[in-house]
Amino acid sequence: MLGKAELIKSLEEINDKRLLSSEVTTLLAPFKEVTFSLSLEFISHSRTFGKQDNSIYNGGQTGIFKIEDLDIECAVLFAPEDNGMIEEQNPGSRSEFIVRYLDYDSLYQRIIIGKVETVTGKDEGVADGTDPSSVNQGPSEFEIEAPQRSDSAPKEVQKRARGSSLRSKKKKRKLSFLKKNKRELSFSRSTASNGAGQRRDWLAERSAQEDIKEKQSKNAIAPILIGAGIIFCLDGCSELLPDGKGAVSFLIGIILLVVGISLRITDKRK
Repeated sequence: MLGKAELIKSLEEINDKRLLSSEVTTLLAPFKEVTFSLSLEFISHSRTFGKQDNSIYNGGQTGIFKIEDLDIECAVLFAPEDNGMIEEQNPGSRSEFIVRYLDYDSLYQRIIIGKVETVTGKDEGVADGTDPSSVNQGPSEFEIEAPQRSDSAPKEVQKRARGSSLRSKKKKRKLSFLKKNKRELSFSRSTASNGAGQRRDWLAERSAQEDIKEKQSKNAIAPILIGAGIIFCLDGCSELLPDGKGAVSFLIGIILLVVGISLRITDKRK
């Protein structure tokens, strides 16, 4: 019958010969669901993620142990009711558990076993082949501790739930604050943009009005200059012909005509 000795021998062979994953799987396949006791030295633990083939280990802890007297590590799955016990373990502390072989982790090159129960001094008699009747005398250490852990579990769950609720509220407040700031920033940008647009429109309208006024002014001045130029030219001509004294008036008239006509032409081009 396969047991602890055969498993340890197989593990030593895996460690010494550096077998391939397929060879390891074939070698350890006969040990599936075989139950035996192991003395283990605690290294660390973490939460068990994902669904396990055996649902009793879902939501529990995964402990990393070193098999006593061997330089070989193993991963031990614990049920949720053992969370308190595994969290109290210190690195280097030793415990003996009744376990069953579950699988082999080819990535970390260590076996995965599941804890069935904790072995006490009386339980060791069962593992060594002593009279089983002595095991049933009085409650075991595991049976005494289990109710205490089950009582503390709801408190721990409530504490975690409150912590999760507070984190959720803080996150919602932060998101609400960020959204409010974003809306205010967007509004201020929109207001600034609208103000700049209105100012540009006002300046354009004012410039157009000034252009119209300038055009109207030129339209009014040009005929006056032309008319005055004609008058001066005629007056100069009348004096220039008899005695030659109207040259100045004639010159002024020419200048006024040129200025008036140029204003008229410029205005029409625009």
